[in-house]
Amino acid sequence: MPELPEVETIRHDLQSLIVGKRIRDIEVREKKILKKPRTIPVWKKNIRSRIKNIHRKGKFLILELTTGFKIVIHLRMTGQIVYG
Repeated sequence: MPELPEVETIRHDLQSLIVGKRIRDIEVREKKILKKPRTIPVWKKNIRSRIKNIHRKGKFLILELTTGFKIVIHLRMTGQIVYG
């Protein structure tokens, strides 16, 4: 599990990679990790929106979208985010 310095490094690296980019698709591989799995259709409405900002709250990464929607990510045990 990544510690705070690693999470901040990941946030910093993602800042330069994804801020200003459009979301082309959202894929959740394991729906059991979602707090409310039925909200996936709401996520799909945010495709084509841009990532406005990324910040950290504790060990959570928060992606703010231009639509006002926020995606909250916890890096879990592996500390991996697949971006491509």
